[in-house]
Amino acid sequence: MELNIAKISEKKGAHLFFNFSEKLSPMVIGGEKIEFNSPLFVEGTATNVGTEILVEGKINTEILVNCSRCLKPVCIKIDTEFKEEFVKESRLNEPAYHKLYEEGEIRTYKGNKLNLLNEILENVILNIPMKVLCSTGCRGICSICGCDLNVSQCDCRSESVDPRLAVLQKWFKE
Repeated sequence: MELNIAKISEKKGAHLFFNFSEKLSPMVIGGEKIEFNSPLFVEGTATNVGTEILVEGKINTEILVNCSRCLKPVCIKIDTEFKEEFVKESRLNEPAYHKLYEEGEIRTYKGNKLNLLNEILENVILNIPMKVLCSTGCRGICSICGCDLNVSQCDCRSESVDPRLAVLQKWFKE
């Protein structure tokens, strides 16, 4: 997802409208597989604001992740906006830009091409809920036999006591 900014790189205030649609392959993040259920659609504008190129846009896609309790696939719609500043890589030797770059406030580019893929994927990842559930009433799976508790009930005994506290269990029986 490269954006050619040759038309706006020399003229302050110039705008460039863009849109991309791309089918991405699955990613693994934190051991969790994330599949794209629909193509990633990105649209926005790039603006020359003097010393930087300001890129603003919208991201739309659907991803498939596993439910945190029962591990069934769940489709999540991602609809978010982003805003990033890009500075020519050659300007990083200026102290102000170098500090902003180290803090992650700005991105760099070479020549007349902006690669937006990392910023777009970062925004998609940030919009995935910490805990994905197939439904609010999901009962998950049995930690002993692995039975899906949404489908059937198992006969496993769920009263497990930490062996360090087993002595206290006798006290409650008296």
